[in-house]
Amino acid sequence: MSTTLTRPMPASRSAAIMLFVIALVATICWLAVNAGFPELRVAGLFSTVARLAITATILAALWVGLARTQLDGGKRITTWLVVTVPFLAWQALVWSAAVAGGFRLQPGAIPMLPIAILLPLVIGLPLLMRSRRVAAILDAMPPYWLIGLQVYRILGSIFLLAYATGNLAGLFALPAGTGDTLVGLLALPTAYLLYLAPR
Repeated sequence: MSTTLTRPMPASRSAAIMLFVIALVATICWLAVNAGFPELRVAGLFSTVARLAITATILAALWVGLARTQLDGGKRITTWLVVTVPFLAWQALVWSAAVAGGFRLQPGAIPMLPIAILLPLVIGLPLLMRSRRVAAILDAMPPYWLIGLQVYRILGSIFLLAYATGNLAGLFALPAGTGDTLVGLLALPTAYLLYLAPR
């Protein structure tokens, strides 16, 4: 890959700006729907749809990445299942615990949310890092795919809405919401410009 910086052509800049505007409009629509229908937000409908869409996107991207590897069909299916089954089990476990109130802070109790976030990373990351098949997937996936997939993070703008309505502390909501929103807004234009970059 060339390390020389080249100035994007006007057409590519216009397309990148258009992708940013599309992500911005999607973010505004997401916030408007959540603000306009607070009873559905409180009931968890929007977060359920968002989580299912994110999970489906991750699993579809994994499958497409596997299709780009040199693995035969059986190994692709096996690899997909070996990653997908624990991922879905973890999602189901965390979702069930959240619905049951398992992540609410209790006086004197160990906070469970950090454990739910860190434990899968501590267990899963070393296993994934040692896997030749996972390495093959990452090698087969162009970097702009991985960047473009981050567009889902515009959904994190909900933290800013929760802060604005007094439902979430600024200590968490402002950095998380701002970071997620900026990454999500810039994901598609950045991926597009990387796609156009000379190799």
